[in-house]
Amino acid sequence: MFLHMPTFKKLMKSAFNHGNLTVGMTGEGLFVEGGTFVTWFDWNFIPNKVKGAIMELTGELPTENHIFKAGKEGNQYELLWNAYWNVQEQLRRADRRYIVTPIVLDDQRYDAFRFLQQADATDHIRVISEQFIHLIDYAEIDTLNGEGSPQGPFSTECGEIFYWSTDYCILGVRAHKLYRGLSIKVRDVISEIDFEGDYSRLEEK
Repeated sequence: MFLHMPTFKKLMKSAFNHGNLTVGMTGEGLFVEGGTFVTWFDWNFIPNKVKGAIMELTGELPTENHIFKAGKEGNQYELLWNAYWNVQEQLRRADRRYIVTPIVLDDQRYDAFRFLQQADATDHIRVISEQFIHLIDYAEIDTLNGEGSPQGPFSTECGEIFYWSTDYCILGVRAHKLYRGLSIKVRDVISEIDFEGDYSRLEEK
């Protein structure tokens, strides 16, 4: 399922501790949403270790058309629908391809961030937490059942959520806003470089 399980479990636990872990089953897919990320799994191919990791926190798995939010205070079942949970539809709307650049900004006080650049629009730059890059693990691809390599990231023009996907699994992660002066300066430099082409000029910056 191309997800690094230790990182996935860490993200779920953090969301659970903040009362912000939502799990649901719609159609033949199960989704897990934690505020900054959302995953979707084809129920017919979801590994038992993923089911086990969810149940370890929530105590249950959703049934069809069943959605609940889990936290230390227990599970909450009365929820308003969020379009973010329709992961397959959101992926279909993500009509812009982005490039994962090699540029990482490590703010030791907060987090490390990876810069993404929209293909064919070098000045369209977004950042995501570096932990989401580590969440993608090619060693976990279910090749025995025909799962291919994940495609992505894809997003919309505004670039709020970025998606990687296979037929069996989808990962969506939220962009991080640039607030600090250094990160904005780095973004401005990156916008002058085409990371899909020859970016040897990077050494001159």
